[in-house]
Amino acid sequence: MFLRPGPGSRRLFVVPSAARPRGIMPHSENPSKPEAAKSEPSYGVLELSDSEYHELADAYLDAVLAKFEQLQDGREDVDVEYSLVLSPRPAS
Repeated sequence: MFLRPGPGSRRLFVVPSAARPRGIMPHSENPSKPEAAKSEPSYGVLELSDSEYHELADAYLDAVLAKFEQLQDGREDVDVEYSLVLSPRPAS
């Protein structure tokens, strides 16, 4: 296949070839991808003390509150109010 360049430029000769998948090196074949390891989520019960539970719960609620406050900053139709209600513990 010849390409006709514009006046004053040289001619280019292009030889089309069939594209062959290859590896990184010219003499190597195209390696197949390894199959992705399938992992199933595991669930279980984690033993927590009361203080550990409350620490995790507070961190979670702080993160949720921060997201809602961020939403409130961007929209006028959203109003976020955080309040805490303490109820007495039932007698054991």
